[in-house]
Amino acid sequence: MGRPHTMDTRRQLPDILTELETRAQLDHERHLATLEKETRRRQEWEAATATARLRFAEDIKIKALNDQVTAWDNATRIRAYCDALQSATPNDDTMEVAEWVQWARRHADMIDPLSHSSFHPNIPEPYPSDLKPYLDDWSPYGPDNYY
Repeated sequence: MGRPHTMDTRRQLPDILTELETRAQLDHERHLATLEKETRRRQEWEAATATARLRFAEDIKIKALNDQVTAWDNATRIRAYCDALQSATPNDDTMEVAEWVQWARRHADMIDPLSHSSFHPNIPEPYPSDLKPYLDDWSPYGPDNYY
């Protein structure tokens, strides 16, 4: 009785081996597809992060420019005020107006960005949390992280 069972198993052995090879091939293909998907996701995340870094730096530049224009405008207005104050008080013999104008002009020179040698802002290395606003649905901590 044992022999017929052995004969059936021997006949089935090529089918079993073919099935194992087929499953192994499918597993290998699934693994390759998963690796490809993970690689593509990482590349998309890296591209999004690079864009986020550029946008972060751009916002710092915009803020610096706006701050410089505001400071320049204030310095210009202070100088114009000093000119107007001196014109309005030409016969003032006290030192009060002269001292105030002198101090105000020094202050205008200090805040005027045109009197500084550096205009371009320092762009710091962003923390992951700095990039969050620029990453849409991506996490700043990696392609497989969620927040």
